[in-house]
Amino acid sequence: MGGKQHAPSESEVRWRRNEVPDSRKHPRKPVPHDIAFQVGNEPRVEATCGNLSLGGVFIETPKPAAYGVPIKVFVRLPGLDQETVIPSTVRWSTHDGMGVQFGVMGARETHALLQLLALWLSAGDRRA
Repeated sequence: MGGKQHAPSESEVRWRRNEVPDSRKHPRKPVPHDIAFQVGNEPRVEATCGNLSLGGVFIETPKPAAYGVPIKVFVRLPGLDQETVIPSTVRWSTHDGMGVQFGVMGARETHALLQLLALWLSAGDRRA
């Protein structure tokens, strides 16, 4: 971790404040879910998922990795017996977390991630 942090662009800051619509290929949804990450051979860091999409995640952590750093993201997904490890890349970071883009996932992992998103989306509909 350590390393140089990449300051988010103005558009990223405005998006985080919900001041602009999200125009990502895969819009992110708030999903309060336990998550962990690991940089290289450093110890695993437990964190919280701030928002999630099929393409990536915002990881809330006081120990964000630097811009461009490859990391492993660890998450439990519905329907899978074991924790899923997703190769990822840090795309931006701030003092309270980092935006991460997922690498290639298998069909089972992709399906399970879509199930998790659907669960949280339907839970949000029930709360509204």
